[in-house]
Amino acid sequence: MLISLSVLTSAMEKYEKKKKKIMRENEAYSRQNMSPGGAGMSLGLLSGFMMVAILFFVLELILVFYAVMIALRCTTGGAERMIHLVLAIIFTLPYMLINLVFNRCAVGVIRNEPVEVPKVTDLPMGYVPGNHV
Repeated sequence: MLISLSVLTSAMEKYEKKKKKIMRENEAYSRQNMSPGGAGMSLGLLSGFMMVAILFFVLELILVFYAVMIALRCTTGGAERMIHLVLAIIFTLPYMLINLVFNRCAVGVIRNEPVEVPKVTDLPMGYVPGNHV
């Protein structure tokens, strides 16, 4: 998420700078003196880069949705869930790839299968409130 957002931001900044430069050149020169191919091609290339950046950003937003669902359904409550949520939002693609390879619960979430959430009492050596031995 962090990478695609920075790529999208830089693409939009470059597009805006080039657009303002072309607008200033259009005001300074008349249409007869300005070559039509020079300004249009560079702006078209930058707008193409911006479209690709938007596409990757939207795809990563979809991945963030699934990553958050995996973090909520496949972890127990508490610190573990908080760490997984932070990792899912900041490092979306590596988090998804690692979970899909090593976590069966994550594959079940992607396949939209019913997933059983592990309870604290099911974990080995888990702390059970009220059971002081």
